[in-house]
Amino acid sequence: MSTNYRRTFSVDAEDYGDKYHEHLLEQYKLYVGLLTKSMNGGRNSPVNTYFLSANSFLVTVYGILASYGIIPEQKTWQYFVPAAGLLLCIAWATLIRSYRQLNTGEFKVIHLLDG
Repeated sequence: MSTNYRRTFSVDAEDYGDKYHEHLLEQYKLYVGLLTKSMNGGRNSPVNTYFLSANSFLVTVYGILASYGIIPEQKTWQYFVPAAGLLLCIAWATLIRSYRQLNTGEFKVIHLLDG
């Protein structure tokens, strides 16, 4: 990899001054701290709770309505709830994949700072 891509600041260490390595270390600590926080459920936990609650709510409401006979005996309703749940799960998986890509990008930045 070229040194141009490995530079963390827009100025070389010689031009930056005496605090270059100190500031580089602080930047490294900041990135590692943020990455550690995000990997320990900082972003994923609320998202997982939301989608799990939404799916649970969907199934519960359908079950309650079906037990009281409010839902008509049509075939379309038996496909609607699973389809809605499937759409929620697809959105959930897409969001989790997005977080994984974000973490991969953060690791790349940390490795650039490290080397």
